[in-house]
Amino acid sequence: MSERGARRGAGAPFYAPLRRKTSAEIISEARAAIYGAEMSSASSSGGGGAGGLRPLRTRRPYTPREPQRTLFTERARKKEPRPPSSFDLKYLSLAESGEESLAAMDARIAHLDEDSLNEMLAETHNNKNKKPAVRSQAKPGQAGDVWGGFTKLPHLSGRSKPLHRRNTTGQVHNMEDLKPEVSLARAISITRPLGDETSFSNALLIEDLNAKTPTAKRKQFTSVKAASCDAASGAGMSDEIAVRHLAVQLPNTSSDNYDTMTILELSEALSQRSREPLRTLELLEATIRAVKASPPGGSLRDLLLRALYTNADSEDERVLVGVARAMLTLRITGAHLAGACKLVFRIAKNDKNDHFFRDTDLLELLVEGCGRAEPVSESECCVYGCAALRVLALEPRLAARAHRAGAAHLAALHLKILNNAKAEARRGSAEQSTHALYQVTGALRSLAGALPASARDFLASGALPELLAALQLHTDRDVLTNVARCLSVVSGEATCCAWLCARAGACGVLVRALAACAPRAPLAVRLAYTLGNMAAADERARNDIYNEEGAIDVFLTILESYAARSAQDAPDTDSEHSEPEQHLIESDLNGSDGSHEDVLIKTVRVVANLCLTERAGRGLADLHAERIVKALLACLQLAEKNVLIQTADRSGAIERGEELATAALATLNNMTFYREPPDPPDPLHVHIDNICKATCRWLRGRGPAACEAVRALGNVSRATRTAQLIVLEGALDWLEPFLQHEESSVRCAAAGVLVNVCGAGAEGAAAAGLAARALAAAAAPSAPAPLLARALWNAHAHEHAPLSPVHAHLVAEALAMFIDDESVFAACEATNMGNQYANESPISKHHVTFDTENNNYSECEASCFSSGHVTSGVTLGSEEGDGAGGGEGGEDLGFEDGEAECGCEPCRRLAHWDELVGVALPLMERLRPPRHDASVGTD
Repeated sequence: MSERGARRGAGAPFYAPLRRKTSAEIISEARAAIYGAEMSSASSSGGGGAGGLRPLRTRRPYTPREPQRTLFTERARKKEPRPPSSFDLKYLSLAESGEESLAAMDARIAHLDEDSLNEMLAETHNNKNKKPAVRSQAKPGQAGDVWGGFTKLPHLSGRSKPLHRRNTTGQVHNMEDLKPEVSLARAISITRPLGDETSFSNALLIEDLNAKTPTAKRKQFTSVKAASCDAASGAGMSDEIAVRHLAVQLPNTSSDNYDTMTILELSEALSQRSREPLRTLELLEATIRAVKASPPGGSLRDLLLRALYTNADSEDERVLVGVARAMLTLRITGAHLAGACKLVFRIAKNDKNDHFFRDTDLLELLVEGCGRAEPVSESECCVYGCAALRVLALEPRLAARAHRAGAAHLAALHLKILNNAKAEARRGSAEQSTHALYQVTGALRSLAGALPASARDFLASGALPELLAALQLHTDRDVLTNVARCLSVVSGEATCCAWLCARAGACGVLVRALAACAPRAPLAVRLAYTLGNMAAADERARNDIYNEEGAIDVFLTILESYAARSAQDAPDTDSEHSEPEQHLIESDLNGSDGSHEDVLIKTVRVVANLCLTERAGRGLADLHAERIVKALLACLQLAEKNVLIQTADRSGAIERGEELATAALATLNNMTFYREPPDPPDPLHVHIDNICKATCRWLRGRGPAACEAVRALGNVSRATRTAQLIVLEGALDWLEPFLQHEESSVRCAAAGVLVNVCGAGAEGAAAAGLAARALAAAAAPSAPAPLLARALWNAHAHEHAPLSPVHAHLVAEALAMFIDDESVFAACEATNMGNQYANESPISKHHVTFDTENNNYSECEASCFSSGHVTSGVTLGSEEGDGAGGGEGGEDLGFEDGEAECGCEPCRRLAHWDELVGVALPLMERLRPPRHDASVGTD
């Protein structure tokens, strides 16, 4: 390894300027040599950070968009029992049993004679101390009470009708049992006594004396009838009970000033079911204000709830919003909270109602209400409450508002409770808890859509560790799909991805989940995307993934199995592994489509990004090269089939084929970057030949895949056999457009291929002609110019005069112009900016220490990369000594050591000029035509 190779470092592009070592680097190397320590990972990766290997990027997995906001998906509804998306909102029967019983008793008494009435009185007196029979209640798990039928809330506690609406004439009550609320007490006044014990006994005596008188008999019947009514309706019967008459003043419900009305009056007005929606809305607003000012309790609270339920089946959405706000303002719990959550979900199902949540405090009240529910024992509240949050958070403004209200913290807390419940009872959990878990994870997925604006809140909520725990604990497919969706979204945000990378064991959890869910494409594509993001972002994550036992085998097995599937295979909607929402897909943010090719793209991306770490890259090249090359070849063949096949969605098939080919070629480029060409015969020469032929076919395009094909050929052509093969496959015929590509890295890659081809002595004249035309067309001594000059030098090393006189003249003129270009001597921008340059990444110095043992270059290095989407590390150079040597002595005219103390544009141009001069001067001597001295005769 030459000093020049060590100076450039592993992973550095071949056109990166050579630089002298700083004093800090020299001291670091000396210290490492003394203590026998390896170079730090930060230092060894600095060369890549200076512009070498870059992570392979891809589109985010698709997000299904449903035409309607439903509680569960179509496939999920097939699993029984499920909570219904539609339900009856008339929870309570408003028929008053008290009035009905009194009316029935009056009708019965009217047809009874005296003896029958006396028997009724005696029976009532004898049963006064008997305990009422306890009515059996249905268990919560019975059908019809939970998910199977319409949910009916229990009757409210307390009396079935307010006192002012009861028939209180002649009723006997214990006065201590008739303590109404303060507002009710103002409306009730106690008047004169109806009678006492003496009057009651005298009436009975008169009845016996005058039994034969018809008039007296009628009077007796009337008094006894009144007494029997009082006895039948009293709390207890005795001869000494004093019966009093209650005179009730009815509440005023016709007032126009709703702010002066009491809660009792508002409840009475709401229970009348006004046909005017505006009046109902005003009553509801007044009720909300009154409840906020003085929350009611006891019977008055139940009375108000009954009045609100009266309007719960209104057809006007505004009334429903007001009812829901009033119920949640009451801070209800239990079954009433479940009813309020159902009402909110009914409103949220229609996206046209989103403005109600933007213009009122209903969203905040919903979050607060769900916080009063326990997700295990009160799963119904969690199901409908979190379902409403899930569909509402799809709207960006509502998602941001939900974050401010604490929805992410609440969902994370509920998820933690459900995870703990599952961990304590691993054999199984209640079906209702699974339904709640599905909605909670779905709400987190929707809330994650507000990233990166709410990344800090999402991290602070503690949702990420609970999502990883849910991935380990639960097996329900719908739940796992929601968890995978959420992780794929958050991994695309830098802060959350950094947390995942730093979390101990996170990579292992994701790899094991991917291994378990590999046959399920919707899960595999999202888990692989998450791992690919982590591998692209952090060195530690790459090492953790590579060190995870069986991880590489999982990735390669997925590649082999999905590549074997035909592109014509449509997802089987009846299969247990099919994606239920495939027909509802609408790509968001230009997302991928979730097909089998998409799984291949996301999985091969993980392998490509693992190569960013030298240890993983060399391990893949040494231990798994054969399987990787076979899998990549299958991916390229499948991509070609997609491009050529005639389908209804031809544009989509071409796009998928291009993306799959780009990912496969980028992975081939990264893996072969670390693979040293072995001494012939190469044990993989058959597979390498096949993949080189497939790569050459992709050169015929002009898209991203063609650019990646150029970069991949730059690495594989380092071997003489491969360089000669790609010439036979017609690579030179399709290479010229890339020499004038608008992207500098593509031009460098194409020039690097010419360096290797000319170094191998294959079609030196044709390759030299391409290099000459490209060099003549170059406008400045940029990065490709030194490589083109090197290719011409290698061509001259194998042939005496590979260039025609015309091409030789063009090359000489171009080199002379580049050498005389004085514009490269511009002032360094870092000097002009003073001490601030150290803090600016584009112009900061790269203090990097390179280990010569980690370098895999031959005498000429090259590493080209894409500016945005691919990882590349192309090493270009000649394989034979004479290919890189110059002149008859075989002198190596490689890049000379230059200085590049910063990365500003003037310094980069100067470095390129310095490299060009090192090759151009001896090359111009070669291009000079031979001089023939004429013989001069003398006398």
